[in-house]
Amino acid sequence: MVSPSGPVSIERFTVVIADYFELDPAEVTPAATLVDDLEFDSIMFLEIAMLLEDLADRQVSDELMASLTTVADVYHYYATFKLQNAEDAEP
Repeated sequence: MVSPSGPVSIERFTVVIADYFELDPAEVTPAATLVDDLEFDSIMFLEIAMLLEDLADRQVSDELMASLTTVADVYHYYATFKLQNAEDAEP
């Protein structure tokens, strides 16, 4: 999900989230709330935590997961750590 220059765009990220969770792509917008708009349940939160751990290559705390309320929040977490990982990998 990372291009050579860094993380994918938020638009592409919303498509990936919609596909992964089999949601209507029109409903998965940056402002969409995970619980109220997309009806995430505890299993979906667990899945997105594992997905973020894979993408960001670091463990996601319960406190952090509780703070991620919108698709944009999830994207910003992903993008921030992808950029940090890319910077750490540079010689």
